[in-house]
Amino acid sequence: MIPDKLDAQQEIQIWDGEKITLVPHPPSFSSRSYACATLVHERRVHTYISPSSSSNNNNNNNNNNDDDRIRFERVEHVPLILIFGGKSNGYRNDLHAFEPEKRMMYPMETKGTPPTARYGMSCVTFRNNMYVFGGYDKDGFLCNDCFVFETASSTWNSFALRGAVPSARLGHTAVVMGANIMVIYGGKGEKNATLQDMHGINLETGECHKYKHHHSAALPGPRQNHACVAVNEDTMILIGGSTGAAGDAVANMKDNNNNNNNERDDSVHAFSLGDNWHKVSLQSVSPPLLNRESHASVFTGSSILVF
Repeated sequence: MIPDKLDAQQEIQIWDGEKITLVPHPPSFSSRSYACATLVHERRVHTYISPSSSSNNNNNNNNNNDDDRIRFERVEHVPLILIFGGKSNGYRNDLHAFEPEKRMMYPMETKGTPPTARYGMSCVTFRNNMYVFGGYDKDGFLCNDCFVFETASSTWNSFALRGAVPSARLGHTAVVMGANIMVIYGGKGEKNATLQDMHGINLETGECHKYKHHHSAALPGPRQNHACVAVNEDTMILIGGSTGAAGDAVANMKDNNNNNNNERDDSVHAFSLGDNWHKVSLQSVSPPLLNRESHASVFTGSSILVF
């Protein structure tokens, strides 16, 4: 029997079913929900210096220096999953890195001013930097601000938005499409409204625009706590979520019984640049993709995995 509510876990599960216990487990990383995560690569330089040829030459003891030593550098780009914020007996704005190859998680030492403690935000990677948008903060406010974490300097900076800035929201999705556009869909807005608008943020200039859809019959409709992945620069896939017809993401998280308040959905929609939506029909899915919300999805290059 599947419980109505699952507690956040401090382990990570990978596709082959093996549970990973974090080694060492960082005390700073508490169980949490509604955090956001994205993949970046950290540049690490390993330096090697050859022994000095003059070090064994007694005739050069008085003039011994490192001029004849050869310096070698090896550069590697280590994949890291950055995990920001979330809800854990309060609100968080800490940043942790999970290094899959070593199965290690550790807190990131950062500079600058991070986003306020919050949950339900979205994040994407662009040019190896992490961009965070929106969420619900510790003071009880929905947010529509944007921050960038610059991985090269481990520095947080506010990222100024202009133009048709998306309204404040949580439980939305964000992916990068085209050359530099962070595409945001849906979420929960003011007065518990479930949103169906879609916005683009230029991650180079901060210029925002709202997409105007011309094929309303194919729209996913109002959606929150759904999943979304970009399968190439021009196409994203939206999966499931809550239509919000009878639900409230914040209220449901406080309701231990939940009582199935949200109208969950199992539909799959595709969007292509050019404002074209269409519904995707799944063929021979077993077990079926049941109605769900607050799930995760990732594109592997040939398949979309949903968990």
